[in-house]
Amino acid sequence: MFLKICITSLLVFSINFCYAQSWLNGSVFSANNEALSNVSIIVRSTTGIETIAYTRSNLEGKFQIQISWPLNADVLLIASSLGYKRDTLKFNFANHDSKQSLIIFHLIPETHILKTVEIKSTPKIQNKNDTTVYQVNRFTSPEDRNLEDVIKKLPGMQVNREGVISFKNKPIQAVLLAGDDLTKSNYQAITQNMKPELVAEIEAIENFVEDDLLRGIINSEDVILNLKMVDDQQGKFLGGISLENGLNAKSQNNLNTIYYKSSYKMFGYLRQNNVGSSQETLYDLSPFEKDFLHENKLINNQIASFNPFNSNELALNKSYSGSYNAVMRLIPKLKINTNIFWVHNKLTDTRESSASYYEPINIRIKDYLENQSRLNNYRGEIDLAYQLSSNRRLTGKFNLQIKPKKFDSQAITNIDDNSNNEVNQKDYSDLTNTLAQLRYTHRKSQTSAIVYSILWGKLSLDQNYEVYSPIYQNLLNNQAAVGLRQNLTNINHNLSADIQLLKKISRQYLYFNTGLNLHELKLNTSLLEMGLNKQSNDNSFINADKFQKREAFLNSKFALPLKNQTFQFLLRQEVVSLNFNSLKEEFYNLKPEIRWAKRLTQNQGLKINYAYSIKQAEGLRYFTNPILVNFRTFQTGLNTFFNFNRHDLHIAYSNNEWYDSQYLNFNINYKKQWNSKGSINMTRFEDNFFYQELIPYKGLQSSTWNGMVSKFFPILSATIDVQTTFNSTQFYSQVVNDINPYYTLYKNWSLRYSTGFKLPVNFSLYFQWTKNTTDLYASRINKIKENQFSLESRIKWSANWFQKLDFNRYMLNLNSYHFVNTALYYNPSKGAFKYSFTIKNILNENKLSRKFVSDIQETESNAAILGRYALIGIQYSFN
Repeated sequence: MFLKICITSLLVFSINFCYAQSWLNGSVFSANNEALSNVSIIVRSTTGIETIAYTRSNLEGKFQIQISWPLNADVLLIASSLGYKRDTLKFNFANHDSKQSLIIFHLIPETHILKTVEIKSTPKIQNKNDTTVYQVNRFTSPEDRNLEDVIKKLPGMQVNREGVISFKNKPIQAVLLAGDDLTKSNYQAITQNMKPELVAEIEAIENFVEDDLLRGIINSEDVILNLKMVDDQQGKFLGGISLENGLNAKSQNNLNTIYYKSSYKMFGYLRQNNVGSSQETLYDLSPFEKDFLHENKLINNQIASFNPFNSNELALNKSYSGSYNAVMRLIPKLKINTNIFWVHNKLTDTRESSASYYEPINIRIKDYLENQSRLNNYRGEIDLAYQLSSNRRLTGKFNLQIKPKKFDSQAITNIDDNSNNEVNQKDYSDLTNTLAQLRYTHRKSQTSAIVYSILWGKLSLDQNYEVYSPIYQNLLNNQAAVGLRQNLTNINHNLSADIQLLKKISRQYLYFNTGLNLHELKLNTSLLEMGLNKQSNDNSFINADKFQKREAFLNSKFALPLKNQTFQFLLRQEVVSLNFNSLKEEFYNLKPEIRWAKRLTQNQGLKINYAYSIKQAEGLRYFTNPILVNFRTFQTGLNTFFNFNRHDLHIAYSNNEWYDSQYLNFNINYKKQWNSKGSINMTRFEDNFFYQELIPYKGLQSSTWNGMVSKFFPILSATIDVQTTFNSTQFYSQVVNDINPYYTLYKNWSLRYSTGFKLPVNFSLYFQWTKNTTDLYASRINKIKENQFSLESRIKWSANWFQKLDFNRYMLNLNSYHFVNTALYYNPSKGAFKYSFTIKNILNENKLSRKFVSDIQETESNAAILGRYALIGIQYSFN
């Protein structure tokens, strides 16, 4: 079967592209004849519209680039680097005897432009090719606590609730500190803790290739941010201390420090707060790591956010976090990246809920809950990169995460207004993730490379879930039982080995990737009757299962850049072998993907992507007997294998003219996902308990429209942003014996207007509106409307005194809530100290009420939130 994959792929991609190839070799120097690295070298047509080839200079200032172009036609060679004047040469191969031509660039510092920046009062933005530069001090306000507060103001940037940053609607992959990635995917350690006054510029770099050995061989759409620090600070410890304490024992404190020079860069911080800034998901594994390790929980008790608009605010919390992130170069060839992250997050939650279940269940459950959770997250990473030679590198990575969590709950529950029953829950879980990777990269030539990689991971989860209540006396036909204990052990072993072959032929990119993935999951569960303190004799609640998945794959990718457009074809072929206890089955999957991108004008683009894939349920969905997943629900796993196909269509139009005369950014996206087969949840209610089972059935259909318009007004130094989202989903669900079709519709739009940052009085206006509806057949069973209105003003009373005043109104399904906050800042003209006085939630709102709807129930719930508090703050910056 694996041979079949190879033959098929070779037939598809055995195309011989015959193009005339020419090489350009050169070097880039400063005016003082010093080699300049990381300089953009771009080959363009004389019209300036079509980009023919692209590369960057290496550490020695040298570059080599391959192009395909008519011998009698001119091309433009452009050398560009921040802080230097751009240099452009016109070149014609017909005027040279050899195709091996040496080009020398001498770049002159752009000092006069920096002087111009200093005297301008409007925010300064520079755009050079694929790099956009923001002058941080032009966007900084006195109330900015960290770098993230500044990034939120930058035109073209968005920051979501979890601190994920997007540039031109694309998520950024990393935040670099002076060219080095200290924190990998956990860049919130820097953006949410570093003081903005330490950063001179923020560079947004598009089409970034992290591995310099692969630049010019692969094409990339990644976006990263690079932080350029303030001048003349190398070799010094920089940082700040922020202490804010006040009434009701409320406080938030932060200590951060940074040190950098050519051989060593370090950033570290310690942070504490109990003013609503929850850190429950901080420094989790990246999406790739979670997918590889198959991190998931069958029993997942947690305290969810109750604020739909600002999920990290208003929580009743006590949080601590810290990190140490460093890059060291002990010798020129060895780079060591070390990361240590630590989080402690305690949440308290008090809420009342009333759930009405639809026919045929037709019951009403009322709960009063007092919940508390304690999460600790300890994570350490070390990355080693050793340069074996100028074109070979060996890298290694080791990651260890230990994540213990405790959840306690005391509840009173009532069904159909009958007698109240007390329910006490205790959930202890201990999760350990281990991941190790070894990678060898060899650049065979300027147009080809080979990469070997092996990745190993292990996930271990031990979980004890105890629940005490009279409702269990009849469950196992034992009147002496007062509670249950569900013991669960989940061990995942994962191994992946692959080879990547990369080749660039003229302007075409070829990519082959073949390898093996091995996954084994062992799941053991048992149910004990706490009253008798022994394991139940009923074997229907015991699991000792083993799931195995073996996968051989071959990925092929072909990228063909044409005039003003790019065509890509990807093909993934898999042989998948599944084993669950004594059940075995093998599948052959073919997953094609087509991508097409058209450059309509210098600033406008159109993209169309289509992908077909075949999915199998994850291993944790397979188990033999029911598992108690919460105090009233048992879940039954799959006992048969099934595939379901999925189609994904994505159409995107973009108009990015931020830095031309229009100062306009416009994006619109359409995504459609559908599959003819899938799975549905079957729910039944017996003897005061819910039983859920996942069974194969028809698939779902989902369509999403997303649009964003941003307009920047340089004269006013103001920005207006409008975003809208429209999603429709059709799915199926089974309740008892009835399988019903459901149709959900989600609408969201938001408007934000912000004035400049250096005027005497500045303000921002924000409005967000959402609507959710659910239809069963032609009948509407739910309609939820929520909106937020915010008005924020920033007043400059004098050269040293500033005030921030903001008003927020939440409308949550006809319930109105009002929040007023104010802060006064004093920044002395001299010295390193700053002072503040803050009052939050002046109107003392202490409860939110919301409505939730699913396919089987409608729930009205209210929860306690953080009330009024005041803080007196002092900040000190050191260098």
